[in-house]
Amino acid sequence: MRAGGSSALLLLLALTLWAGCAEDENPLGFDNGGRLAPPAPLETTLVVAYDEELRSAPATDLSESILVGSNDRLEAAGFLRFAGVPDTAGVDRSYLRIHLRKGWGGSITLTLWSVEGGDTAWTPSTLTWGNRPTLSQEPLARKENVKTGALQDTTIDVIDFDLPVDLIRSWKADEAANAGLALTAESVGAGGVARIVSHNDLLWDDDLRVLTPSLNLVDTTGTVRTVTATGDAYALDDRRDDPVPGAPLAFVSSGTASRFLLRFDLSAIPREAAVVRATIRLRSQNLDVLEKDPFVLGVYEVADTANALKATATDLSESLEDSVRFEIGALAQKWVEGEENLGVVVRAIDEVSTLESVEIHTGHAASESVRPALRVVYLLPSGPRWSVEP
Repeated sequence: MRAGGSSALLLLLALTLWAGCAEDENPLGFDNGGRLAPPAPLETTLVVAYDEELRSAPATDLSESILVGSNDRLEAAGFLRFAGVPDTAGVDRSYLRIHLRKGWGGSITLTLWSVEGGDTAWTPSTLTWGNRPTLSQEPLARKENVKTGALQDTTIDVIDFDLPVDLIRSWKADEAANAGLALTAESVGAGGVARIVSHNDLLWDDDLRVLTPSLNLVDTTGTVRTVTATGDAYALDDRRDDPVPGAPLAFVSSGTASRFLLRFDLSAIPREAAVVRATIRLRSQNLDVLEKDPFVLGVYEVADTANALKATATDLSESLEDSVRFEIGALAQKWVEGEENLGVVVRAIDEVSTLESVEIHTGHAASESVRPALRVVYLLPSGPRWSVEP
């Protein structure tokens, strides 16, 4: 045999031996390494282990609306303060201007009052129905037949209340005496709730920046000086019955805020599992929202046993018609690995600016198909490359 042929035979033999030891499939088509296929995803669907409707009373000082009125769910009164009143020399008229968006129900009578007790009588961040301040014995002004729910979604209604100039001068003379103004409502018929634009929600269009609510001072030359509200909020009395344990439906709502607490038991998933996805599915009904205001829900991790929530939502959902879905894969991974599982709470992102709601089927619903569920997709680690003899 020639030397060249012998060398070729040795090279082929070496390649064959190398192929038998290679980690990956080799170009000659040999794969004798016993390599395992990647693990297939596993999936499990967990029905909720515990759920409960919670009631909340969030502060209203950051609300984009001041709710004033009453219905079968609530009674609410609005409060406004204007600090830094300008010089009142030459002023012969003053008035409060507010703007209304579409609210709920029928017509109401709005009544304006001065607030007693000076600048410490109330603070926007701590105002509640139980600690609302004392109002003047006589009202300052009234507006009858104020439309609420009959307003169109695109309509902004302007209302002016004349104010006594002497009241504004007293605020200028003694800032500590300025306790601001209050708005209450009397319903005409079945009830109505006005949604007044707050100072947190300046109105804009292509040509105009509207400051609202505003205190307006008119001097003898007709010049108008405008002071924007420096603080506003509303106090709310929740008239609803307490949630019933074991009810088949739970509310998630704003205005009269309700939340939905959920806990899922992930203990059957091995601790070494890697969670790919974990999707909460809720079935919904009776969606009650305003057309121009998206009612966005968020899912929040529960931070402690008092059901305080983490500051940032884990996921958001705007699709509420028939079902609501949230992705909580990172949370599920923590719970699988053994971290404390206090559950999650579903709530409105904005709980104070509107009166909107959706009903969610609970774990006590008659049909299991509509009960809250968590679909978990996960991977288990690959087995050893070589079988190990005992």
